[in-house]
Amino acid sequence: MPVILLKKSDSAGAVPTGSNLTNLAGGVEVAVNTADRRMYTMTSASAVVELGTNPTSITITAVNGGTPSIGQLLIGNGTGLTRSTLTAGTGIAITNGTGSITIAASGGGLPAVSVQNTTAVTAAANFHYILTAASATIVTLPSSPTISDTIYVTVANSLTINTIANNGKPIQGISESLVLNAPYASVQLRFTDNTEGWVLA
Repeated sequence: MPVILLKKSDSAGAVPTGSNLTNLAGGVEVAVNTADRRMYTMTSASAVVELGTNPTSITITAVNGGTPSIGQLLIGNGTGLTRSTLTAGTGIAITNGTGSITIAASGGGLPAVSVQNTTAVTAAANFHYILTAASATIVTLPSSPTISDTIYVTVANSLTINTIANNGKPIQGISESLVLNAPYASVQLRFTDNTEGWVLA
């Protein structure tokens, strides 16, 4: 059975030379540098070679036959690995960056609730406004909405003259503001385009 003889050095940067190692029939010598965490041995051609390292970082330039693009991951395909990106789903947004992937909610979830005891409210997308002021409240819609922006308004002050101001975009295809003429009305408006504008959802 071949014999392996270990030699050790605790000095950083120490590399064995040919005179430090042998590669004889029936045995081999391995030198270990504990400071650098490196191992060396000698080939049959009397050349000292490094067996391996324990690096603090690894740079990968090619994976599975190619260079990954921004946001690509290695995903099992049943027989190996495929380079692929994550796919966004309903209510989920995925942003691929250099060395990063950000996953965040993108609408579709519950809106943030905002109780308003004021008579003037500047609305923002994906908020639910509860109107509690003693006097009539005007809720002004965003002037530059994005398609699928949604705003919820609930009347909680028992008035029938609260108003949703269209702010330049149509509501139900009409360029007018919407008066909430029921004492406990609750509406959900979703922006569709510049023609229909905000529609009751």
